[in-house]
Amino acid sequence: MYILMSTVLASFTHWIVAYILCCVFDYKMIGIAIATGSYYVARFLLRLVFSKCDKELSKNSVSFKDPRSWENLSEMHQYGFSTMTLKVMTWWAFDVFT
Repeated sequence: MYILMSTVLASFTHWIVAYILCCVFDYKMIGIAIATGSYYVARFLLRLVFSKCDKELSKNSVSFKDPRSWENLSEMHQYGFSTMTLKVMTWWAFDVFT
């Protein structure tokens, strides 16, 4: 739920910043690039705030320093490779359509 909320809020921020930079200040593609960068920063910050505010989520998270985080890496690589491939294909589709 936090991922959905942070993505939606960051998307609204992206649209507002993109409109202001492109239409009001006439920055064109540079404005879009700045707005896209602000989208990723806003999404990260919102997820960080949501994760810090939820005590249950903080209690169940495992840091990289914990040895449990390095268990079952082969299973994570199997799922991670297909997920990464799908993500890269969406980036390429975005570049082609742009």
